[in-house]
Order: sequence, then structure tokens, then C-alpha cells
Amino acid sequence: MTPEPARQVFIENPAGSQTKIHHDEERLVPTLVETVSAPFPHAYGFVVGVPSGDGDCLDCFVISRRPLRTGELIRCHPVALLEQYQNGLDDHDVIAVPVDEAALIGEVDLDEVVATLRTFMGKVFEHDPGRVLEVGELRDASAATALIDQLSASSGGS
Repeated sequence: MTPEPARQVFIENPAGSQTKIHHDEERLVPTLVETVSAPFPHAYGFVVGVPSGDGDCLDCFVISRRPLRTGELIRCHPVALLEQYQNGLDDHDVIAVPVDEAALIGEVDLDEVVATLRTFMGKVFEHDPGRVLEVGELRDASAATALIDQLSASSGGS
């Protein structure tokens, strides 16, 4: 199986953290820190330079065997796309693995990952009833790449 083209991902929040660190997505500097109602099950960040439907960059959960730290820039292969909507706006999540851990692509149990993410998304904003998350369908790696390419093209990025 040939992996999807690698993309640059910025890690905002490490796995296990209950602190959500927001960043200026162009300068990659922290702008806001908040405590959320559930720990991140996987490292979480965004695909650099790819705007999403919510105005921020396209969100990304990174599946890795090693701990990833806030502020790391890593190249990742998309392995799936989880549809998500926040307050009715597209806020989809790419699921990816680091390039240097490409062997995980064939090992990742996406059903388990999605079950964990659905549980997380049901709890993460319990402290803020104004943020409503709805989780949609799981799409394959090619759907993730197609969305990245579409959003990049519509923003004039690459």
C-alpha cells in the first residue's frame, strides 16, 4: 500500500493533555490556553497552511508510538478523514501518522481510533455548552488527501 503524500503538521496539544493550546496558525505562537473536559487521546494539531470550514487550519490527530510535544512540526501521511461539525460548520479531522512511522499505516485500527475520538469529542467541551460537536462518517486516506488538496487550492496555497 502506497501512503498518501506527506503533509506538514503542527502539534498544538500532546496526547494525554487536558490543556488546549490555541496558536496563531501563521506565526505558530501560542495565543490562548484553556482547560478542556477530557484529555486528548492522540496528539492534536493542524495541517499547516490548509484552511478549514471553521476559519482555522484543518485539524489533525496524529497517531504515533512516541510522545509528540506542543510546537513540533512533523511530516505526516494522512490515513483517514473523520467528518466533524462544530456548531454546524465543517470542522473535519485528518487522522495521520508521522512519515518516520509509516509502518503504522497498516497497523492502525481505525475503528478503535474513531471510537476513541467519538468518546473524546462527546466530552471535550462539556464545560462549554455553546460548543456543539457532531461527528460524521469516517472516510479513507484518499478522501483526506482530496480535502487537503481542495482546501489548499481554494486558498491559493499548495
